[in-house]
Amino acid sequence: MKLLTFDLTQKQYDEFFAPIRSKVEIILLLMKIIKYMLIEPPVEAPKNSFYMILKVSKMSRIFLISPKKHFSISFPFTVINPDDKVYFKSKNLDSISSKMTSDVIGFFNKNNSLSSSSIYDFVEPIDELTLEEPGTWQFIKELMLFEEGYIRYDHDEKHEDGDNHPLHHLDVFYSSSPTFKIGLKTGYKKLELLDLLDLENTCKYLS
Repeated sequence: MKLLTFDLTQKQYDEFFAPIRSKVEIILLLMKIIKYMLIEPPVEAPKNSFYMILKVSKMSRIFLISPKKHFSISFPFTVINPDDKVYFKSKNLDSISSKMTSDVIGFFNKNNSLSSSSIYDFVEPIDELTLEEPGTWQFIKELMLFEEGYIRYDHDEKHEDGDNHPLHHLDVFYSSSPTFKIGLKTGYKKLELLDLLDLENTCKYLS
């Protein structure tokens, strides 16, 4: 079991806690998280009120924690943690480099290829990236197919509306069609979402 904790700067907090509405935004978030973890060493305990935990055991998940919002997504890569360094590999890449994360971020940011009606608007930019790094297409395919497992705890005073929008609730899924809320009688403390989702713990009951 690996449990790695990372303090977040204000810049990372602003980026990582931005609202998520699409699979592309999940992919971009994941790439930014990996880029950050490749640079910043894990810490013994968080010093800030917002931080990030990577837990790998029977489950593999990233948890982002702040005073009023905690959320988690699946982490689909292998974690290698010799000494104080952290490295990652995927099914098709022996090492996920910072350059690879930049290439993926650039691909999804600069090319509106997923909304294009032409397949060539999607294929041509990938062909260009693959000439430089042969594993790029396989990596992008992994990202597009992985199951996100998104869940968020909110303490939402602004939109509170009785049982229609409880002050404390879980949001399951991120896009408008499948998402739903589970009301909570009390708020979650810092690691309660991690405990809820940890497959090594006993199950929690809704009723």
